[in-house]
Amino acid sequence: MKNTAVFTILFVFQTLVFSKEIITIELGQDHLVKQRASKVWVENPKLIGVQTRGSQIYLKTLGIGSTQIRLDNESYTVVSTPIGSLKTFNDWTKLAKKFLGLQVDFCEEVVCLKGKLYRFADYEKVIDLIRTNGSSLFWAVQLDEKLKHKVSVHIEKYLREKGLTPLKIMFGEPWKIQFSAKDYATDYKNTLQQMGILAIENKQKIEIADNIRVAVQITEIKKEFGRSLGIKYPGTYSAQIIDGAAQVLPIDMAAVASENQGNIKVLASPTLICRSGKEAEFFAGGEFPIRILNFKVNDVVWKKYGIGMKIKPVIDSIGQMSIQIESEVSSLDKSTTVDGIPGIHTHRVVSHFDLIKSQTIALSGLLKNETGESSEGLPFLSQIPILGTLFSSKDYRESRTELVIFVTPELMKQETVVTNE
Repeated sequence: MKNTAVFTILFVFQTLVFSKEIITIELGQDHLVKQRASKVWVENPKLIGVQTRGSQIYLKTLGIGSTQIRLDNESYTVVSTPIGSLKTFNDWTKLAKKFLGLQVDFCEEVVCLKGKLYRFADYEKVIDLIRTNGSSLFWAVQLDEKLKHKVSVHIEKYLREKGLTPLKIMFGEPWKIQFSAKDYATDYKNTLQQMGILAIENKQKIEIADNIRVAVQITEIKKEFGRSLGIKYPGTYSAQIIDGAAQVLPIDMAAVASENQGNIKVLASPTLICRSGKEAEFFAGGEFPIRILNFKVNDVVWKKYGIGMKIKPVIDSIGQMSIQIESEVSSLDKSTTVDGIPGIHTHRVVSHFDLIKSQTIALSGLLKNETGESSEGLPFLSQIPILGTLFSSKDYRESRTELVIFVTPELMKQETVVTNE
């Protein structure tokens, strides 16, 4: 008797486990499963409801997911898919078997790939299939840090090719990218769907723009060497793009090499970082006081002198830049002193450039030679930051060298664009 009971239990268990037919239904749809059944059992009644219409039995989907049902002695696995995703689920249930460690499931009411991704080649194949089939399938897989970085770089590159700024990727279930209402909502949704990433609109999210690194090198350069770089020396101010063919090394490396050879003296090399469309400012110099006296006011005003730059770059998603550079060089002029207050020589120029890639811009002619000549009799000028070094140079006073400012803007790579959710 005991053996019979054990056999019966095992038989029922095997029936439930091994004798299952998979039924796939879209959310909200009805499905006819059988004409008659005396016994009906549903594992999760919150997902699947059972309705009888006359002698017919229908299944009604109430939520997304999968559950087991049993009608008399017949057992079934019922899968309820999100609206409009029945074909995607059925197609990818078959396709996922071709990839190691991947299976189809649901997450946040979308069809997704779960498991672990081991190879970048599999990632590329899945993406190609998503685009070819027009599937609404989203990644929810795990992957190691090395592969995660490679995937992140691929996604960033693809977004830039589509004219979109890369945003932070949340590697959860599913993979997501949040964008603000000010971003290109439709473009992000369509583009990210082709990558298997769910686009989520977050109205409280800050608007993200690219950051630009602007490397500035203020130099005293021998004129002959400057000509070898492609710099022309007109009698007035000049702003020009350095021809990439004229130099083999990047400008900062070339400056170090040339400084060792005595061709360039680097006076300062600040690096400015600013958001696209915003302004970055650099100033090196000094201030001197001017006392204002009258019957109403007794005050001191400080006047600046030295080298100042304001840079406003705008960059698009593929790295093309429009940059505005405002340069100012000012120095004290004792020859125009009034009541002990020196005058100020000021040269201020605004330039605009459109660049299709990162290039170096050379600004020259900001100081005239007579400024250097007059500095010989003014020892205090040698204490001015940057300009003091220049004015103390015999080569500069004898017109063998020139003040040249090199400006190199470039898009900052987003070192950290990923996070685990």
